[in-house]
Amino acid sequence: MQTSMAYFDEPDARRIVLIQAIEAIDTHGKLISDAEKDLAERTVLAQCSGGRNERPEPAWFMRARAVELLNTVESRSPELARLEARDPWWDRLGWLLPLAALAAGFTSDRLFNWSRTDLLSIPLIGVIVWNVVVYLLLFAAAVRKRHDSRFVRGIFEFPSWFSRRVAARVAASAGLQFRVLWWRAAGAMEAGRLHKLLHLSAAAWAIGVVLSIVVTGLATQFRVGWESTWLSATAVHAVLEVMALPARALGLEGFAIEQVRALEFGRGTEPGQAEAQRWALIYVAFITAMVILPRCLLWAIAAYRVRAAGRKVALDLGADYFAGVLARVSPARVVIGVAADDARLKQAVLNMLAQAGEGGRTAAQGLLATEQGDRLEVAAPGAPADMVWLVVEGGAARDDVERRFLAVSPGSQKVIVLCERTEDAVALGKQFAVDVMSLGDCAACWALERPLHTWLLQNVAAPKRPGMERLVGAWSAHHANRFATALALMGTTLAESVRDSEQVHGMLAGAKERAAATSLLLGRIQARLDALHAELVRLHSVPASAFNQVIGKDSGRMQVMGQAGAGAAGALAGALAGAKIDLLTGGLSMGAGIAMGAILGGTGVFTAARYWLLGGTVRLSDEQVLSLAELLVMQYLATIHSGRVGDLQDGQLPANWMSETVAAVGADAEDYKRETKRARNAQADTSSDMATLLRRSSWRVLGALYGSGKLYCRGDSGKG
Repeated sequence: MQTSMAYFDEPDARRIVLIQAIEAIDTHGKLISDAEKDLAERTVLAQCSGGRNERPEPAWFMRARAVELLNTVESRSPELARLEARDPWWDRLGWLLPLAALAAGFTSDRLFNWSRTDLLSIPLIGVIVWNVVVYLLLFAAAVRKRHDSRFVRGIFEFPSWFSRRVAARVAASAGLQFRVLWWRAAGAMEAGRLHKLLHLSAAAWAIGVVLSIVVTGLATQFRVGWESTWLSATAVHAVLEVMALPARALGLEGFAIEQVRALEFGRGTEPGQAEAQRWALIYVAFITAMVILPRCLLWAIAAYRVRAAGRKVALDLGADYFAGVLARVSPARVVIGVAADDARLKQAVLNMLAQAGEGGRTAAQGLLATEQGDRLEVAAPGAPADMVWLVVEGGAARDDVERRFLAVSPGSQKVIVLCERTEDAVALGKQFAVDVMSLGDCAACWALERPLHTWLLQNVAAPKRPGMERLVGAWSAHHANRFATALALMGTTLAESVRDSEQVHGMLAGAKERAAATSLLLGRIQARLDALHAELVRLHSVPASAFNQVIGKDSGRMQVMGQAGAGAAGALAGALAGAKIDLLTGGLSMGAGIAMGAILGGTGVFTAARYWLLGGTVRLSDEQVLSLAELLVMQYLATIHSGRVGDLQDGQLPANWMSETVAAVGADAEDYKRETKRARNAQADTSSDMATLLRRSSWRVLGALYGSGKLYCRGDSGKG
C-alpha cells in the first residue's frame, strides 16, 4: 500500500469498526464462523475482480466485506447489528436537552429577587464568567491541536480495580468493544457532537434567561440598586461600564457614576422605570454578546466539523487487524530457491515441488496457484527468493556446508538445510543454529511433507503468511485428491479383475482349452494393469521410473470353477506364474524379473477335475486376489517415491516393502475375501469398497515404513 490511511463516510466506517469489534471478541465463531468469513470475502472478491486474481482496492474491499458480514450478524444478533447506525436517541437528545435548557433559563427568575435587583447580579455574572472560562479552554485546546480522546484509553491504563473490571467487560462485550474502537477512530467527530450539544444548550439557557427578563419586565418593575462590603461606587461603575459595552455598541446608554451612587441601597432614593429598563437592556445585550452569539457560532463550527468528519472518518488499514484481513485476500507470490551441488538431489527436490500443483506441472516457475491468485514459484538461478532450501549430499564436510549456507543467505532470506542422510541432519543440527531436516524424513513421498509445510508457514514474511496458508492448503488438497483418485483407479482395477472370468470352451475341455481361456483372461488383466500404470504416472507427474508389471501370456493356470465342488479344493493359486515386474529408473528397464508367481501365490499344483460337457470358467482365486492387492499397493508405493530422494535404487525394492505389504493386506484378508465373494455372487460393482480396503492397506504400509505419527493425514480408516 502506498499509504495505510483510508477515509470512509460515517455509516461505512461504523460497519467496518463494528465488524472489527465482533471479530475481536468472537474467537469461537458463534456470530461469524471462519467459513462464513471466507464465503463473504470470496463474494466480495468476485464483485470487484470480475474473475481476475488481483489485489482488491483496500478501502472498497473493507467496506463491502463489512456489509456482507453484517448480514450474517443480523440473523443471529439483531441488537448488535443495529449498532451500525447511530442510536436515534442521540439525535433526539440533541434537541431535547436544548429545549430543557431553554425552559430552565426561562424559569430562572426564581434565582433572582426582582423586587430587589442588584446592578451586579452574582448569578448572571457567574454564568458569564463560566462561559469565558469555557472559551479560554476551547482556545487552548485549539492551539495545542489535541483532538484525540485520550480519556477513553486512560480507562484501561489507570492502575485500579475499576479499570481492570471495565477492561474485562469491554473484552467480553462486542458492543462495548465497538464503542471503544469507535471513539478511537472517530473521537474527534463524537467530541464535536458533544460540543454541539453543549453549545446549543448553553445558548438555549441564555435565551431562556433573556426571555425571562423580558417577560418578567412586562408585569414587574425591577427595583435596581446595589450594596457591597468591599466595592465602592467607582468599582461598581467600572464593572457596569464593561458590561455596557455591547449595549453602547447598539446605541444604548450606560450608567453614569452619579447614577450608580444614587442607586446604592440605603440612600432612600427610589429607582425609576428608566433605570430598570437601562439595567435590563444592558444585561440582555451583555448576555447576548457574551453567551448567545458565541455559543451559536461555536455550535455552527462544531456542526460543520461533525459533517466534515462524518464524510472522512480515517481508519489506519496498516494496523494489525486490517493488515491481516487484507493479507488474507491479497495474492501472495512466494518464491523458493533450491541450492544444491548434487544435481541428482536437486532434481529430486524439484520433482517433489512439481507435485505441489494439480495436474502435474514441471518444476519450473508457477508450480502452484490458488483461486485467490497466490503463486508458488521456484527461483531462477541468481534470482531473489523469499526462502532458500539448501540441499546437502551425504558426507558433506561441515566447513563446506557452512560456506554454502553463507553463500545462499546474504540477505534476510530464511534458509533450511535439507540433508540426504539422517545422521548428517542430526550432526548439523547440533553444530549450526539453523533449521535442518533430513530429506528422507520430509520428502521421500508426499505423505511425509508436513514438516516442510510447517516450516514454510513459520518462516514466510508476515504479509504473505495468509497467502502461504492458502498455498499449503491447496498443496495438501492436491495430494489428498491424488491419493483418492489413485486409490479409486486401483480399486476399479482390482474389482474388475475379481469379477472378470473366461469361459473354457469345448464339450470336453482339456489343458489346451483351459490355457486359451487363461491367456485371454490374463491379457485383459494385463491391459488393466498397463492402463493403471499409465494413469498413476500421469496423475503423479513422475518420471518413467514408476513400478510397472507385465503378465506373461504363458503364465500358468487360473482357478477353474465348473461343476459345483468339482476341483474347487484343489484348484490353488499358481496361475500368473512367470509374470514379471519391470522397475524402470530414468527410463531404463532394470529387468528385475520378479516372478509374478512369487507375488501371486507361488506355483501351486493344479489338480485335474472332471468337467461337464458344457465346460468351466477361469477366474482369480481368493489367494490370487490378495496377491493382486499386494501388487497394487506396492505399485502405488513405487509411484509416490519415484523421482524423489527415496526412489528405487538399482532396480531393487526395499527389503521391507514386501513384508509390510503382505502384512498390511493380510490384516484385512477377511474383508478382501468378503468383497470378492460379493462381487462374484451378485456381480456388484465393488470398486469403491475395494478402493477403501486398498487405501487402508496402503496407509498401513506407509505407517509401518515411516511411523504413523509422521504421516500427513489419516488413511487407516478410509479418510484422506
